[in-house]
Amino acid sequence: MHWADVIAVTVCFAVFVGVGTWWSRKSASTEAYFVANPSFPGWMTGLSMMASTISSITFITYPGSAYAGNWSRLVPGLMLPIGAVVAVCLLVPFYRSCNLVSAYEYLERRFGPWGRVFGCVMFAIASAARMGVVLFLLCLPLQIMTGWSPVATILVAGSVVTLYTATGGIQGVMSVDVLRSVMLLAGGLLAIAVVVLRVPGGAAEVFSVAKAAGKFDLTVSFDWSLARDTFLVLVINGVALQLHGFATDQTRIQRYCAARSLKAARIAVWIGGLGCIPIWALFMLVGTCLFVYYKAFPARLPAMVENDKILPYFILRELPPGLGGIVIAALFSAAFAIASNMNGGVTVLTSDIYRRHLVPGRDDAHYVRFARWASVAMGIMMIGMALTLTAVNLSQQTVLDVWFVIEAVTAGGLGGLVYLGLLSTRANSQGAVIGVAAGVAIVLWLALGAVNAIPAWLCPPLHPFLIGAIGNVVALLGGYLASYLFPPISGEKLAGLTWWTRRDQSGYDRGP
Repeated sequence: MHWADVIAVTVCFAVFVGVGTWWSRKSASTEAYFVANPSFPGWMTGLSMMASTISSITFITYPGSAYAGNWSRLVPGLMLPIGAVVAVCLLVPFYRSCNLVSAYEYLERRFGPWGRVFGCVMFAIASAARMGVVLFLLCLPLQIMTGWSPVATILVAGSVVTLYTATGGIQGVMSVDVLRSVMLLAGGLLAIAVVVLRVPGGAAEVFSVAKAAGKFDLTVSFDWSLARDTFLVLVINGVALQLHGFATDQTRIQRYCAARSLKAARIAVWIGGLGCIPIWALFMLVGTCLFVYYKAFPARLPAMVENDKILPYFILRELPPGLGGIVIAALFSAAFAIASNMNGGVTVLTSDIYRRHLVPGRDDAHYVRFARWASVAMGIMMIGMALTLTAVNLSQQTVLDVWFVIEAVTAGGLGGLVYLGLLSTRANSQGAVIGVAAGVAIVLWLALGAVNAIPAWLCPPLHPFLIGAIGNVVALLGGYLASYLFPPISGEKLAGLTWWTRRDQSGYDRGP
């Protein structure tokens, strides 16, 4: 790397760690550490929410997917406004009215301790999977840019992310998220600008060549098959994941509660929701531009460069010294989305398990200390998972496709349980157990079939992207129907626990 690039990366890391450390002085209580003593304006909370959904998964895999194929993998993201509408009208007012630090407190109130434990376990699994994938992806470009081994890149990046999450809590995470979102945009726009300036014919030629090659298409097929890569499959996958994410993702729920008022929280959802789509499209456009660039200059691209390494290779080989460092810094900033997931996982471990079941009755300082050590433990788990992923053979598909399957599998059941409790006054604990058990069993069955671990004739012909949607629907409908096998819950016990019996009809307002 050129010395100017090294300076840019070093400054980026110093700023991130410095901001996290500075905010640590304000994280003296568990509420401050986890929900930031609700004081953030809507625009800042929205930018943080948007940035928390964007990571090296966006920065690397979206360009790689668009370079290898078309824009079809943008379709699930286009379903995000559906989830945002549900969040604004239903989830944000309800969660704020419950005044919870963790979403899984609600599951315990509604269904009993097992609901809280199940939610914690599923969220921890999903968080660990996401953090491992993000860190693994960061390893790919760093191997090209620095010549380091995969082990070295994972250890260094994972350690730095763990450090500033452990020291700063949610305030440090949210503050850096805003900086990170700006750097992501700058990195993507810079890559596009270089392509447009260098390709003969400029933007018009880039668009013409890409359109002729079908690079802007949003689907591979418009038929009604649920077994193949069709538009319908991608739509169902997107709707299911967005509804699940807005209802169960602790990193989002933290931000609902971190906004200073109900109005600010709703603004944050719209900024975070609608803002993600143009950013995802931007990085799809980056991949499309790189396709045109290397079609115009084929001698510049060695045959062994994999699709998911196409943007890092371009950064390293084509951008001028200094400018390349800016994009590398943006890539590092994308990896810091890990901190949002890590902080959410630590919240669950501290509030839902450690304080609730293991060591109750201690002061806030004790739980903050535990939360910081829990961040270190999750960082170690993240690094271990990323090291494991380096052994996976991804030559036959892009990392984005692998990630969509992981999301679908880890989503199954939990979203259905949350919506069952929130929307139905008839649902009870016994019925919910049956529904969740059925949903988890379906997810495991379909997941084993997707990896050919059981005979093909035992599995229905369904695309793996649908696993999460099916698991959540089975948990929701199965739990609702099974609840009729048991006595209903009295109205007094449901007070404040469903949308229809909530105490505050307008949502809890935490300030002006």
